Amino acid sequence: MNRKGSAVVLVTVFAVNFLSLVYQVIWTRNIMAIFGSTALSVSTTLTVFLSGIALGGYLGGKWIRKIDNKRRAVGILLAVLGAYCFFVGYLFQVIDLIFGLFHGIESAVLTNLLKLFFTFLILIFPTTIIGSIFPITTYLYSVETGKLGKDVAFIYFLDTFGAALGALISGFILVPMVGLRESSFISAALYILLGILMFVMKGSAQEAAPARQAQAKKPVQLDSVRVFILAALFFSGFSALVLEVVWARYFHLIFGTSIYAFSIVIAAFLMGLSIGSFLIKRRLENMKNPVLVFAYIEILIGGFALLVIRSSEWLEVLYYKLFYLIDSFYVFQAALFTIAFVIMLIPAALMGANFPLAIKIFGRDTETRGEDAGLTFSFNTAGGIIGAFAAGFIIIPLLGLEKTNFLAFAGYLAIGFAALFIAKRQALHYAVCTGAAVAFITGGYLFGSAPSLNYGVYYGGIRHKTIESFLNYKKRMESEITYSKHGFYGLVSVRYNPATRETQILHNGKVDATNSLRDMPLQVMLGHVPLFFHKNPERVLNIGLGGGFTLGAIKSHPNVKQIDMVEIDPLVVEATGRYFREFNNDALADPRISIHVHDGRHFLKTAPNKYDVIVSEPPNIWVSGVSMLFTREFYKIVDDHLNPGGILSQWVPGYEMDVDDLKLILRTIKERFEYVTFWMLKSDVIIFASHTEPVIDPAYIAALLQVPKIGSDVNVSLSESTPDAVISFLSEPQVPFEQLDYYFTGMNSVNTDNLPYLEFNTARNVFHLRKELIKSNQ
Repeated sequence: MNRKGSAVVLVTVFAVNFLSLVYQVIWTRNIMAIFGSTALSVSTTLTVFLSGIALGGYLGGKWIRKIDNKRRAVGILLAVLGAYCFFVGYLFQVIDLIFGLFHGIESAVLTNLLKLFFTFLILIFPTTIIGSIFPITTYLYSVETGKLGKDVAFIYFLDTFGAALGALISGFILVPMVGLRESSFISAALYILLGILMFVMKGSAQEAAPARQAQAKKPVQLDSVRVFILAALFFSGFSALVLEVVWARYFHLIFGTSIYAFSIVIAAFLMGLSIGSFLIKRRLENMKNPVLVFAYIEILIGGFALLVIRSSEWLEVLYYKLFYLIDSFYVFQAALFTIAFVIMLIPAALMGANFPLAIKIFGRDTETRGEDAGLTFSFNTAGGIIGAFAAGFIIIPLLGLEKTNFLAFAGYLAIGFAALFIAKRQALHYAVCTGAAVAFITGGYLFGSAPSLNYGVYYGGIRHKTIESFLNYKKRMESEITYSKHGFYGLVSVRYNPATRETQILHNGKVDATNSLRDMPLQVMLGHVPLFFHKNPERVLNIGLGGGFTLGAIKSHPNVKQIDMVEIDPLVVEATGRYFREFNNDALADPRISIHVHDGRHFLKTAPNKYDVIVSEPPNIWVSGVSMLFTREFYKIVDDHLNPGGILSQWVPGYEMDVDDLKLILRTIKERFEYVTFWMLKSDVIIFASHTEPVIDPAYIAALLQVPKIGSDVNVSLSESTPDAVISFLSEPQVPFEQLDYYFTGMNSVNTDNLPYLEFNTARNVFHLRKELIKSNQ
């Protein structure tokens, strides 16, 4: 094989997997825009993506033996892939329209099956092509050397290294700065360019000969060792994806839940895989007993994986110190990437080393090297599909992070001991491996600490002036936790502070709602403000439950006849119903209220009803996916589902935004509604939007204040429950309606699904604003 041809193959491997991660991010957000930001939508996308990869790996291995000009075949595949990706955005639009025809279906099972079907329809073709590239390029690169294991290791190194960079570049540059649509077009063009490059390269005689001989030579049959390797790869893939899900959630509880945190954790894991495959490359050909090495590596993966999740206490301390030490947001993110990379390095590198080792063991002969790579790759990926789904939807909700991590450790241990049996080793090896397992368990529990992450250092922890203050507060707070469960969307906790009699609900270590007087004004006035203006609010939609205080305010209005309450996390509904009833007007116990556990945007988009008032109280905007409730497309959905004279009331965390962020939101809303303004309660913002100019009716407000709950809420919020106090508040927004256009002069951007400026702006601005607050308090 000439050097030029080899270089093109290697560049192709790297680029294809770089772009595949870019597309995974893009397609996931496209699917979320259509089907909602639910855990099932994200998991469905990942399942279909990996299924296509597995199918492509299998088919690519089969095709390679029947094709004479393999380079040209790869070129055609890549050109077709690029052409498809050029138009896939339009396919998403078509699917969105078709899916709209099924909006009347009430069965959740049938709806989810339709989502899976449509996702499969869009993604199975391109992902199958992506998956087929691995076995074909493996064959092309190894055809002259005959050293399948060594060459697979190098191909797998480029595969995972490209994917790691793809995760970083898409999360930090392409999506926030270029946009989804433009990034898709650029990536499609690169696929076509790679295809042309591969198409014009001439194949060698060595590449074509095996294809002509393939039918004449009977393939080597699978023996017990090879069957075991396929089974081991399947269960290793299962355990690896379980660990990836566990570690992603673990690091998110420490680093935060922004798309930046997601990108660096996934990239760090993939980078570890790439290093492992690179390091084992030179050692594969000289191994005397590769099955024995495979056994030891599996046991070591499990052991070191056990230690990862026992690092939480010192990891939180390190996060705190780095936050105070580093002033640059991007340098800080680089430091977090380094931390995640170092912590996951050994187990991830061992995973990366064991995959090419398994292919080395499985390899039958030179003619089947591509088929062998594809078959082993597809079995490993198939295990990963089931592992990812099971971890997120079954195992973690049942067992929690630490026990799920231990389950994966046990899985690797079982594979390792099974490999020892296959290798027919003496008792000494069993004793060594048993001793290693005991040492890992003992070391983890003696020198590490159980992950106790109900109070996140990334949010509340860094507000403490010293690390000792944070640790002491965290220790006391953890002792006051009365409810703590891991679910589809992370960790939901409830804390009761007996000293202050304050009850808090926390989501992924961040306080979302409390019954304290400092938080109550915003929580209740968000519901009251639009209902003071609208005289006949028969049907109301409330997006986001929190502690149920806004819902409790809405239900206190006598003219409201029906309320749809939409909350994406079932654990929030459970915790609020159990611990906040006495504080939120028993918000969930009312025959007028229908509770829907769903994504708010998708629910509204598919709702057959129109509303008089829509109240939106989502989580903080920097939380991944939440910005879809602040885009041009969302406000169109709101507009389409408001009755004449209808009102939108939306909460915005002013304390986490700079002025331009708020202007961006208002500018985006003003595209759709003529009358837009906002009020501030301390640093919280209540946005008002309508097509109808609001009218303050003193008599109507006076009548509402006679309702005990409404009068009490107003007294808490405005210090007195008189009509004059309410009228004074309502008539003095931060910016009068007629001056709003002047207020955001110079703000020409809008927040869209394609280019979600707000999600990334707020993630960066939260970092800088906290740094400024800390400096001002010193």
